[in-house]
This record gives sequence, structure tokens and C-alpha cells, in this order.
Amino acid sequence: MNFRALFVATVAALMSPTYADLPSLDLCPVTKQIDALASLSSLSEDSYNQCEFDSEFVLRKAKSLPSPAQYKRMCNSIACQTLMVNIKLLSLPNCVLKLPFSGLKINLFSYAEDFPGNCLVLQEKESAGSFQHTFSEILQ
Repeated sequence: MNFRALFVATVAALMSPTYADLPSLDLCPVTKQIDALASLSSLSEDSYNQCEFDSEFVLRKAKSLPSPAQYKRMCNSIACQTLMVNIKLLSLPNCVLKLPFSGLKINLFSYAEDFPGNCLVLQEKESAGSFQHTFSEILQ
């Protein structure tokens, strides 16, 4: 994924009239959106692409969060684990970003922050046979 192209597209999307029409409850202010997406452009495309391949979750096209199976694959992927650590190191704002290509609204700060713990809980629940039931509870 070319994060620089993502950044340029994000700036254009944020300046479009449709952004103003979105509910503002937890959305990052435009300046924080731009700063966060600029920070994301510094991430290694190798780890992003490998994580995408390993998990079969394509963030730039996603309309929703990963499925339980995709999340499980993310947890088992070294590339995804590395990507989440690197996202945490960016010190992103703790608010919801609207991704430009997919429209997905996600708090990447909390997603990356909670990732290791969620993976541990999912692993424990899966060994107890209740992975599918608890997945949505964990992410909320």
C-alpha cells in the first residue's frame, strides 16, 4: 500500500463536503486526521503488505473490522504483530479516523493498543471453544 498516495487522497477526502456531513461524535478533527494519516505513511509497506496477505484483511478496501477468522490470522502473523507495535509507536490520536478509500471508521490508537490483549483473550477463548461467541464482545 502506498501510504503517501493514501495521505494525498485523505486530504482530498477530508476537504470534500461529505466529510462535514458525518456524525462528529468520536471522529478526529480534520487536522488530527491529516497528521495521523501522514504518520501512517512512515510505516513499512513490507509489514503492511505481509500482514494484509497473512490475514486476508485489506484495510484500504474494508467496510468493516476484520472477521473473527481474519483477526485470528492477524494475531498469528508476525507481520501484523510488528505492524501493530509500529502503529503504537506513532502515538496516534485516540479518536476515530475515517479511512479515505474504504470509508471505514476506526480508532487505530485503541485498535493497536488493545491488539495484544485481544489476541491473548481470543487464544484463551478459542482453546475453551468459544472463539466465535466472544469475538464481538472483545472488540467493543
